[in-house]
Amino acid sequence: MHVYNATELFDLHISGCFPLNIDFRSKSIPTELDASGNYLLFFDKELIYCGFADKELAIVRFEKQLSTISLRGVNVSFNEAGKNHVTTTFLHPIYSSALKQNKKGFETSIKRINFAEKHWQSFRDIDKKTLERFVFVWMPSNNNLSEIKNELIQKLKPICNG
Repeated sequence: MHVYNATELFDLHISGCFPLNIDFRSKSIPTELDASGNYLLFFDKELIYCGFADKELAIVRFEKQLSTISLRGVNVSFNEAGKNHVTTTFLHPIYSSALKQNKKGFETSIKRINFAEKHWQSFRDIDKKTLERFVFVWMPSNNNLSEIKNELIQKLKPICNG
């Protein structure tokens, strides 16, 4: 098992128009992230997501989670349910022009939108201090990744999983 603060793995780069303007650029990638495995994502020591990386590199999966959970990533997209949900939150004025942006990309979910809304004071002006509040726990493995993820979700009930 390996623990990484998000600031160890990523730098923030502004790219494009607010709010979908953060490019989470990976730094040098630890070799243990080249393998398959399961991971946990924490924000302020609260478990918020369980996932696995198999066909995609772990660092790409981590970038997707940061992008969609913060609702700030340059590649975030919204499905119809997500678009409809944003219009019922205080985020609607902020995202009204961004809803049509990025038809392809990292699709967010209603649970992630709710999480971002709850933490918008931090995510609105995301910086290195905010990024360091995210921590990844990486568990390399080649066996039963999906089953392990589902078991973790069932037992731990992270708030940003589907």
